[in-house]
Formats: sequence, C-alpha cells, structure tokens
Amino acid sequence: QVAALSRRGLAVAAAGATLSCSSFSLVYASDGPVGAMQLPPSQQPAAAGGSGPSTTTAKEAATGHLKIGVTMREMSEGTGEVALPGMMAIVHYTVTLVGDGTILDDTRTSGFGDRRYAEPFRFKLGAINDETVLRAMHLCALDMRVGGTRRIRTCLMDTDFGYRSMPMVADEHYRRRELSPDWLMDIEMTLLALEPAPGPTLFERLFK
Repeated sequence: QVAALSRRGLAVAAAGATLSCSSFSLVYASDGPVGAMQLPPSQQPAAAGGSGPSTTTAKEAATGHLKIGVTMREMSEGTGEVALPGMMAIVHYTVTLVGDGTILDDTRTSGFGDRRYAEPFRFKLGAINDETVLRAMHLCALDMRVGGTRRIRTCLMDTDFGYRSMPMVADEHYRRRELSPDWLMDIEMTLLALEPAPGPTLFERLFK
C-alpha cells in the first residue's frame, strides 16, 4: 500500500498532543509506485550526477519554503509488537537518493557515536525534537509491527521531515557532490525490536 501524509501532524505532536496515525492524516491509496511525487528537473536522470541546475536553494529550504510532505509504502508487514509513541524503536535503515540510488546513510555499513559499526539505530518514537533523528523516521515507524519494512519518501531539506543540514556525498573522484535541497530521497526502515518507554531520569524526577 502507498500512503500520503500531511504535515499537520507534526504541529499537533509538537504542541503536546498524542502521536498517532490519525494525527498525521494517514491515507492509504491503491498500490502504486512509492512516489507519486515527481522528480524536480535538476534530479531527472540526465542530471543524476548532480551537474544539473538547482531549482531550490538552501536558503529557500532554511526559510521554510520546502514543504512537500511525505509518501509512504508498506514493503512487508511485520507480525510482532506494534510500535507506539514513547517506545524505543530499534531499526536498520537506508537513505538513498531517488533516481540514481546514491546511498546517503546506511546503518548496516556505518557507526557513529555510541553506535558501533553495523549496529541497529535506536530512537524514542515521538520525540520529534531530537535532532539526531529525521522526523520522517517517526512517521515511518509509527504503528509499525516488529519485523516489518516500510519506505518513506520526502525531499532532502523538507522543513518538516528532511535533513536540517545538507548531507555530504562524494562523487567518483572523491569530490564533494552538489545536491539540491528539493531532490527526493527514500528512507527504507526495518523495525527489528521495541523496548518499553524509558522512565524519567533523576533530574526529571527531582524537578518535575
């Protein structure tokens, strides 16, 4: 199934409302390509190497002009526990550019900070102010069953769902590749496990 989601849910969640599918106006459509979204001219196959003209600037993205929302597809449905807000989601994911398949991030071939090489990524579902997690990933994991895989699509610098700063990618000559903020990316996520919501920290208990 393919789903289209509105941005209204993030504003609702940020205001403290319960995070749920209904908050995101989740609407399933008939089967079809994950991306009812059209590639911008600069991301068409002829310009897949990044040499085409940019249709949107980083400045425009930073000022909130990139708001295309997301589309999502259920690749395979899991059979385990359902992911609910507040739970810790343990996932593997891959982020790729639509069109040429350039990999921007892959948990199976990377490691950063406390996460060792090829270890799954952990995040608290619904903590949308955590800047280490793409907000689109919260939508992707929400109401998902353990063992399932979903793919969600948005643009690189969508102000609600994309990166906060442009990811760095090298070309075949190890030179930094120029990316356009409006280029589309796919995030494919597999939910490996869930853990209960962590309790309050000592600081939170003392100063609640």
